[in-house]
Amino acid sequence: MCKIMVVANQKGGVAKTSTVRNLSYSLAKLGQRVLAVDFDGQFNLTTCFGIENPNELEHTIATLMTRLMNDEEIPAKDEYILKVGNVDLIPSSIQLSVVDANLRLEMGSDRLLSCLLDPLSRRFCFWLKAIHARLSLLTAHSMQTIKELAKFFDLL
Repeated sequence: MCKIMVVANQKGGVAKTSTVRNLSYSLAKLGQRVLAVDFDGQFNLTTCFGIENPNELEHTIATLMTRLMNDEEIPAKDEYILKVGNVDLIPSSIQLSVVDANLRLEMGSDRLLSCLLDPLSRRFCFWLKAIHARLSLLTAHSMQTIKELAKFFDLL
C-alpha cells in the first residue's frame, strides 16, 4: 500500500521543501519507489530537484489539473512524471496559483487530485507532497488524499 506524506505548514521558511527533498532521496536510497509532488506555485521543490525553467515545462501539476477541470485527456504517466535520480517527480509551475484560484469555481474540485493521483498508487511505495505556505482549497484537497495520520517515525 502506498504511504502518502504531506509536509505542510502555514508559515514559509520552515523546511517543508527540504524535508520532502531529503526524505524522497533517502527513501529512494533505501530501495523505495518514491513520487514527489510539488504543490507550491513557487515551484521550490521542482527547482531543488534540478529542474530549470519549470514554467516552460509542458506538463506540471498545474497543467494536469487544468486539463481535468476542462475535461481534457491526461497524458500518459511517463510524459508528466520526471525521473530525477531514483525519485520520480511531478513538477509545479507558477500556473498553480491560477489553478488554486479556479478550484472554488469547479464543481467536484475535491475529487480532482484523487482522479489524477489514485491510478499511481500501485506504482509507488511513497508519495511525498510539498504544500505552499497558506491555507487554500489546493491545500485542503491535498490533505484529503491522506489515508491515515501517523507520526513521522512511524512511517520509517
